[in-house]
Amino acid sequence: MDEVFKDEIRSRLLLEHGVKLSGDDPIFSYFIGQQVVLDRFTLPIVEAMQRLPGELEKSLSKVVFAVEEAERTAETLMHETKGALSALGKFEVEAAQERLKGSVEASVSELLTTALQRANSDITQVERQAKALSNGLRDTKTSRLNMVLAIALIGLMGLFSIGLFLLYSAGSRNQEAANYWFDRYSGQQEALKSLPPGVKKLLPNKLLAE
Repeated sequence: MDEVFKDEIRSRLLLEHGVKLSGDDPIFSYFIGQQVVLDRFTLPIVEAMQRLPGELEKSLSKVVFAVEEAERTAETLMHETKGALSALGKFEVEAAQERLKGSVEASVSELLTTALQRANSDITQVERQAKALSNGLRDTKTSRLNMVLAIALIGLMGLFSIGLFLLYSAGSRNQEAANYWFDRYSGQQEALKSLPPGVKKLLPNKLLAE
């Protein structure tokens, strides 16, 4: 306890109670002990209160950093998910196009194969009939009949050739039409996918490809 504080205590006791104390009075030792006890127990509290603003600032900085990191992570995940969905949609469109082309080509090929088989069967049958008549009959009427059959055979082969050409042309046109409409469909889907999410919600679900 400093001397100024001791003098203040002595002056107040003398003025208020008429008691005069010396500088070595035990009461001053009591006050010094109380001051030591208070300092020992209150000093950690004071120091903790002084550190509190700094600790709060550090905690707030950590919270702000965590929030910013979470936002960056969410944005990264959103872009990665969008890219994955776009790649998946493109893959599905290409796969569907290949399936459609394969189906059209298989259908045209099957029709042409069936038509050729029937044409070969009919031509073979006519040739057999012509040979049988030619071997069995030798007179003039038979020769004329053979000529008529030969002309009929040539005409029949011409008709089959024209039919096969028309069938092939129809198959080619069907394939071109299928490719055209599939390209239109793919373009429509790309345009729909580029719309904002809010606009997509207003569209019927059947317009959007799964």
